[in-house]
Amino acid sequence: MKNVIYKTFATVIASILIAPSLIAQNGDNYSINILNKNCNQIKKNGIKQSIEYTLLPTTKEGKLIIDTLIDRIYSYNNLGYLIAYFDYDPYKKILISDGNYSYDSLNRIVEIDSYSNDKLMNKIQFKYNGNYLVSSTRISNSDSIFETFSYDKYLNMTKCTVKSLSISFVIENIYSYDSLGLIVSMDHLVNNAPQFSKKFEYNSKGILIKTFQNNFIKKNSEEIIYSYDYNSKKQKVIDFGVQDKDLTWFQDSTFYYNSNGDLSRIFINDYDDLIEIEYKYDNKWDLESIVYYQNSAIIEGKVYSYLFFK
Repeated sequence: MKNVIYKTFATVIASILIAPSLIAQNGDNYSINILNKNCNQIKKNGIKQSIEYTLLPTTKEGKLIIDTLIDRIYSYNNLGYLIAYFDYDPYKKILISDGNYSYDSLNRIVEIDSYSNDKLMNKIQFKYNGNYLVSSTRISNSDSIFETFSYDKYLNMTKCTVKSLSISFVIENIYSYDSLGLIVSMDHLVNNAPQFSKKFEYNSKGILIKTFQNNFIKKNSEEIIYSYDYNSKKQKVIDFGVQDKDLTWFQDSTFYYNSNGDLSRIFINDYDDLIEIEYKYDNKWDLESIVYYQNSAIIEGKVYSYLFFK
């Protein structure tokens, strides 16, 4: 019954959105036109362009709830790099927000601009060091934020510092690694005061098996244990927290993978609710849908579609 319901919704949404007015053809080029906002035209060279539809919860009668339905369309350039996205309300026929991505001559992202009602809401700018790694970012909105990054000689990130221009705070994440380049610890500080530390453990094959986080401010801890079953293609994650030696939460998650190695299903049991997340793929192994269940009832989902240019 679940599959019948969500496929029905997918058909309804897709039939509404995939309309001739949205996809404009111009000779050998294609472009996305949302309320007269055009992405860069894309030649038919095998690059795929994705369209994401939102599948919302249903009432007990199985009716669509459309008040907050938002669909996102992504556009790529002829090298396959993301250049724009559009958040669109197909029922109210309005563009809610959109964003543009800019790159330098080495195809490194240098700026992301986000808009709402044609007003610039957020700008993220990237700078790079001589090793082509991000050295700093600037996030410009109502509160400009600077991020700087440091690396060791093996190009592992050793420090991330976040500063605000208008609010007096400095956040630091400090990382350390073992001889194999695996992260073994992270320390989080605010204005030089330690907030929490996190340790990472691996098995003999370098696969993560445990993380332990000690929170100095809240005076609690969290431990996550990872186990793997390669024969049945699944991974188990147990997450539990301790406050003053008392168990405060416990969550048991199991991840299942298909024969292609793609995530196919997640079961999350926190002993209050059973959450299930289902992933489906098309015959090209592109993600086709994500459906969320809570105690066996559909609560949310997304359907993806792709335009292929030959």
